[in-house]
Amino acid sequence: AAVLHELGREATRQMFREMTDEDIAPYLNAMPMDEVADILSHDVPWRQETLLAAMRPDDAREVRDLIGYPPDSAGRLMTEKFVRLRRQMRVDEVLDYLRQIDSEVETLTDLYVLDDNGILLGIVSLREIITANDRQAPVQDIMATDLITVMPEIDQEDAALLVARYDFLALPVVSE
Repeated sequence: AAVLHELGREATRQMFREMTDEDIAPYLNAMPMDEVADILSHDVPWRQETLLAAMRPDDAREVRDLIGYPPDSAGRLMTEKFVRLRRQMRVDEVLDYLRQIDSEVETLTDLYVLDDNGILLGIVSLREIITANDRQAPVQDIMATDLITVMPEIDQEDAALLVARYDFLALPVVSE
């Protein structure tokens, strides 16, 4: 799974010709879903539906969502596997929570504070959590609320320019 996306188009196609859907699905489930969406869209589009059917349902749903965005858009690159916090969580609770998060979480540098409806309220860096003097402080006291976000349909190059301009490690992709 770690090298599958690095193989190149023709090597990936050849590998997929020689393996069954059931043999390939565990590797796809272990990869970042944006990479799976890329492979299924560009390398083996003729097997897209059968491979999605062989994957774990949650992963297949995420890939279908990603494939629904225009090619070369930020939506195709985004992940749903990020750290979600609540604004009332205390710093010490966040530290305990981070020790228990799923290994599939892709982004740990920025932690996203969401409301009960999944609306992005703020961002707090892992550095701010680790270096916080007051371990009892609620996340809402240290989170940034002046956010720069993009819509999923924005071209990936425009999103990359924002990442470079503001020296971000990640950029929140949000819908209306």
